[in-house]
Amino acid sequence: MNTGIIVCTHGKTGIELVNSAKMIIGEQNNIAAVEFIESDSPEDIMDKYINKIKNFYNCDNVLFLVDLKGGTPFNVAVRYSISNENALVVTGVNIPMLIQVLMTKEDLSLKELSYEAKKYGIIGIEEIEI
Repeated sequence: MNTGIIVCTHGKTGIELVNSAKMIIGEQNNIAAVEFIESDSPEDIMDKYINKIKNFYNCDNVLFLVDLKGGTPFNVAVRYSISNENALVVTGVNIPMLIQVLMTKEDLSLKELSYEAKKYGIIGIEEIEI
């Protein structure tokens, strides 16, 4: 049930989210950040996804964590998932979501991991009243 994680956002945010998660919980395997820059076509993003997935070790599944529903990283991840039943997409990536996914990716099914991602993404958002 080992799942590879791809974080893709507009610009460098995804790279820094992965770096921040590693700072908090340590080095992780089977995680990749994909930077979407303005000059990238959807085909460029798909190529980046496929190259990252090829570098995962012993992964049965892929979970895409993207920044925005409807954006190019999302659309390309959905396109990949439609043709690969072992892939899912979750939007709204944030640090709590990413940390939970990284800590449980070897123990949960892809569907369970997707649920955890959504749950912890929401749990991580709070208004602090002072």
